[in-house]
Amino acid sequence: MRVFPATHPGGTVDVSVEEVLRIPGASVHSLATNATTEDFAHFKLYGLQGPTGDCWLFTGSVNCTVHALQGKNIEAGSSTGSRSDVIGTYFAVDEGRPVPTELRQDQGEKESAWLTFYATDLGDAIEVVVAPGKARTFL
Repeated sequence: MRVFPATHPGGTVDVSVEEVLRIPGASVHSLATNATTEDFAHFKLYGLQGPTGDCWLFTGSVNCTVHALQGKNIEAGSSTGSRSDVIGTYFAVDEGRPVPTELRQDQGEKESAWLTFYATDLGDAIEVVVAPGKARTFL
């Protein structure tokens, strides 16, 4: 497993590099992009290659964070079959850029910092409703 954490301006990440490295076979890398140190590369793209060589790309709203992966957020995504050379292109390692190890302070710990909404697929439209009491916080 190769993990490419997004680096926030100021050199922080949302995933503990130390914890990832405790997973057998895991490594942490900087992603080769044209992004500068001020840019925030936040791709939400996952590549998977199975033991038989089958490859998949998965993308969506899912961040590689505790809130997303442990069910505190509701996330959606889509996957498609791919080839290993395509996955290798998307996940090229930048050997010259070290991965920061400082964790970003969670900006969402305060209840008021979250905008809660509900979406319903009506078949021919999607209805989005802001949770009662939350709309005034953000307007």
